[in-house]
Amino acid sequence: MMVEYNRVQLSREAKKHGFVRDTFEKALRLKEILKFLTSMSICQNICS
Repeated sequence: MMVEYNRVQLSREAKKHGFVRDTFEKALRLKEILKFLTSMSICQNICS
């Protein structure tokens, strides 16, 4: 399941942390992908 982000909220958070909104959104999406991969048992064997 992909998380849907509110562009206004993304803009505020990105500005607060000194990032460009699109870059900030990509980083958040990458975080979700990595979280998903590490939750999979097959990845836990490889990544450990």
